[in-house]
Amino acid sequence: MKYLWSKRIVMGIVVLFLVLTGCEGTPVKIGESFTLSISFDPEGGIVKVDPEEPNYSEGSVVQLTALANDGWNFIEWKGDFEETDPQINVPITKDMEIEAVFDVNVDPVTGFAGGDGTEDDPYLLGTVEQMARLWDEEHLDGFFKQIASIDFDLITIAQNEGWQPIGDEDKPFSGTYDGNNRRIRNLSINRPGADNVGLFGYTSEEAIIKNVNLLSVNIVGGEFTGGLVGYNNGEILNCFVDGTITALEDDEESLERRVGGLVGENTGVIEGSGSEANVTGEREVGGLVGDNSFEGVITDSFAKGEINAEKNLGGLVGVNYGEVFDSFAAGKVETINYDPDENGYGAGGLVGVNYSGQYFGKNYVAKIINCYATGDVFGDEYDIGGLVGYNRGGEIRESFATGNVTGDNRIGGLVGRNSYTSYFGGIIEDCYSWGNVSGVERIGGLVGAHVYFDTVHGHPRPIIENCYSIGQVIGSGGGLIGDATSFEVYSSYWDLNTSGKEDSDFGEGRTTKQLQAGNPGDILDEDGNPDLDGDEMFEDWDSDIWDFGTSNDYPILINTP
Repeated sequence: MKYLWSKRIVMGIVVLFLVLTGCEGTPVKIGESFTLSISFDPEGGIVKVDPEEPNYSEGSVVQLTALANDGWNFIEWKGDFEETDPQINVPITKDMEIEAVFDVNVDPVTGFAGGDGTEDDPYLLGTVEQMARLWDEEHLDGFFKQIASIDFDLITIAQNEGWQPIGDEDKPFSGTYDGNNRRIRNLSINRPGADNVGLFGYTSEEAIIKNVNLLSVNIVGGEFTGGLVGYNNGEILNCFVDGTITALEDDEESLERRVGGLVGENTGVIEGSGSEANVTGEREVGGLVGDNSFEGVITDSFAKGEINAEKNLGGLVGVNYGEVFDSFAAGKVETINYDPDENGYGAGGLVGVNYSGQYFGKNYVAKIINCYATGDVFGDEYDIGGLVGYNRGGEIRESFATGNVTGDNRIGGLVGRNSYTSYFGGIIEDCYSWGNVSGVERIGGLVGAHVYFDTVHGHPRPIIENCYSIGQVIGSGGGLIGDATSFEVYSSYWDLNTSGKEDSDFGEGRTTKQLQAGNPGDILDEDGNPDLDGDEMFEDWDSDIWDFGTSNDYPILINTP
């Protein structure tokens, strides 16, 4: 569990030099005769060396002092000088190697390494056994700080079911856990069919989990499974997960829903966090979050793992009812277990389904703002998009996708299907897509299907405005939109040269040279020369949002992460 860092004092007739030790402290010097190498775990403490001279002669005495960090104890000196006193005097008579051994403290009363569990003096912990004390009901609302890296691979837990998640729906974790940017390795959970599975199972609105780094996890749970938290109602700040996460029913053969690399279900706030976990489930499956609920907020976060599910899957979020800001996804997204009678819509490079609606009588608008996706998306059926599979009454603004998209029906470089609900029209504004798009029918460079059927109730129409696409479009459809029953499309373009399509249901076809004009203004002719009889290009496009570049540049968004 310890990572040994070393510093070296080399004595010989050579030039003085400094060896970096990875921790603040003693420079290592070269003297006349011998070498003194000191190793220690910097999480546990430091070693001071006195005197520090550029040259030492045989018989010189060096004083070493071990200073333990909070929650740690100095145990002993090992190697060429063995002693238990933290301060020793070492006569230099030969080349010597000495190790300072520190270990996490165990308070005989609390069982933790220190602290009293309050905000000003949190419990300190650095072992699996100490972390397991959070299971106790008396500790679920405490304050905790991790002081050492923890490796679960060193122990076997609970008849191979692995770690018991902290908190459940009846007794949620409501305290504050600060991982202190220490690592937690090899977390293993094998609980198919169990709800609320992760390092933490279920958190309350008061819970705060921050600065946690989970590496090489191997987690199997049921509904609401995530690497860090199964069901999150609180705040998650600056956390990270990598490894493998799978949601299974208790028969261990059928996949389960609502699973994410970081969180299975989120109704709270996730900020500054990421996942590189590979995630597999049935539906509502995301690289970061499986299901982001109406009140859920995700900001400044990312996911890079591969995502596999039957439907409703996204590189970052499987289904989003809440808000996603300033975030991105870079992993491959692919549907599995294709069944034409059961499988449905929604596979996207960032979000599978972006769905506005009502929750306890209150209207919520699903929002994706200032985000992007770069991974390729593969779908067996319909509603497949480079950024979003199905935008159902949601808002997508200032976002883009660059991955290639493959599917069957309603396939788009940015969005597979853009539609409306009773209260909300799907809005796509200030967006672009660069990936190639292929399928059978209703295939579009930007949007596969732009849908509005209501002619009686006056529901809001879906809108596309200030957008463009450049990817090759293969299949029955159009350069910008594959099929449209709504005419609410404004100032949006597709590249006639790169798309391979001369037509589109709405939108305006432009040559590469025209789209790369370098600035808004009069349309150029097909040779890139001013066309005095043409309309303006990029009319009303905001220069605070768009960077139009110079000649040979397509416009790009200024503020995406």
